Amino acid sequence: MTEALLLVGNDMNILYLLRRYAEESRFDTTCLSPGEDAVAVAQQIKPAAIILQAELLREQDVLSRLKKSAATRSIPVVSYVGLIEETSQPMVGVAGCLCDPVSYGDFLAALENIGISPGGLSP
Repeated sequence: MTEALLLVGNDMNILYLLRRYAEESRFDTTCLSPGEDAVAVAQQIKPAAIILQAELLREQDVLSRLKKSAATRSIPVVSYVGLIEETSQPMVGVAGCLCDPVSYGDFLAALENIGISPGGLSP
């Protein structure tokens, strides 16, 4: 069975890139914009991981809502930090981090660091 990834962000270019990386790695991929309910979608699709744009962690409290829900609290969240975003602030509750510019190798390494391998096969 193919595992799913949930990508949440407002930068359509990086979402496109991460989606291509995920699909190349044989993950079912869902992309959401900040106005969509990431918790409800995560409860529905049960992704192996969520990649969340870092500014949404701080501005919209998405991570807190994910961790409060019994159905989503165990899903690892990887933050994506863009070049213009502050990277020195600690992000409590985040399992990993991708920093711009992100390569395919960086993407794979971030997933492998949280126990997820390409194609949804656990290492």
